[in-house]
Amino acid sequence: MLYIEDVYIERNEFTLKLEQLQFSDNCKVALLGENGSGKTTFFSIVTGLLKAQRGLITYNKKSLMDIKTHERAKIFAYLPQFFHLIFNFTVFEIVHFGRFPFYNKRLGNNQQKEKTDKVLELLNLTKMKFKRWSELSGGEKQRVAIAKTLNQETPILYLDEPFSMLDIKHQIDCLKIIQCLNKLVILSTHNINLIKNYVDRFIFFKNGNILADLNINELNEEVLNSTYEVPVKRINNYFMFS
Repeated sequence: MLYIEDVYIERNEFTLKLEQLQFSDNCKVALLGENGSGKTTFFSIVTGLLKAQRGLITYNKKSLMDIKTHERAKIFAYLPQFFHLIFNFTVFEIVHFGRFPFYNKRLGNNQQKEKTDKVLELLNLTKMKFKRWSELSGGEKQRVAIAKTLNQETPILYLDEPFSMLDIKHQIDCLKIIQCLNKLVILSTHNINLIKNYVDRFIFFKNGNILADLNINELNEEVLNSTYEVPVKRINNYFMFS
């Protein structure tokens, strides 16, 4: 579904190089690496927010540059690392924004509102659907942002550190939901011990390059040590950093 070849971008003294990557439907992929290693730039490139100096990015063999904005909104949904709102919308209104690409006058609004209600229920947000953005805690805002992204119902989800504000219970709840989705999901994280139970593939970034591209059975202490430059031990399938 998603194919990347010979992508190169240089900006603000940072360079990202992606030689060749292919992502199949329904795969769950974790991006890992130090801050500033290229994970967010990767999302900006594959969504078209940034244009590479060279390279090819295709969705179903169609170049990203040939896909119009309204068509992209039906192919992938992107949750950036920082989700801000200027206006004080309700939880329902914010999550409902995810349905915008699918509005059709012939179908009316009821069907879209029903879909939004289902996503609110899925993320356990129904009781706060009429709360205003300013009334929410940081973790609640993050769950609302995740719900909006899911509500877009695209075959691809890009999630940049989506769980950074969530407590452990809500992290696990969201990961279980993502694991069951019939979608390609690419997310960035720093919590290797939690994420390894819910994804199929790990891509490690280092200084704007891909250091390793592994499946769960290939995950090892050496690649973690090279990625983060700290000693790593594996004890009972748990990675200890020291």
